[in-house]
Amino acid sequence: MGVKAHRLFVALWIALTGIIAAGQGRSTTPTDDGRGETSQERSAPVTREQVRAVLNPDEPDYGRAARLGPGALPYLEEMTAGADASLAAKAVYAASLIRDRRSAAVVRSGSADRRAEVRVASAAAAGRTPGCRGPARIRAAGAWPAPRCAG
Repeated sequence: MGVKAHRLFVALWIALTGIIAAGQGRSTTPTDDGRGETSQERSAPVTREQVRAVLNPDEPDYGRAARLGPGALPYLEEMTAGADASLAAKAVYAASLIRDRRSAAVVRSGSADRRAEVRVASAAAAGRTPGCRGPARIRAAGAWPAPRCAG
């Protein structure tokens, strides 16, 4: 398997694990107590190290990533632009699970990335992101159309 094919596989795997987790009823929204905010939002601010620790495993706990809340978005955006393509793809998908209007900016930046795996994660994430519409289908050329996000 070539490097490009491997990266595309990783991006698809990231997207599918999030979709499967949502389908199995695992939490993919940032609510701990049903009031729409997490304990993270009410207590200590989120750190870059916390966000990286959640996303570093091969199969991140996206529910846990979502529970980090909007405080994680600046770090997720930073990771999306970083050199590690796998981490960037995971960051885009994790941002889509955080119910905040700023999530769309992270997904939008991922859709413009030069790396296919990040664009694939962005396309998969767009359907879950407030203010975004995901691609209805894959273009004949095999490229994902960029998601349309408000903002």
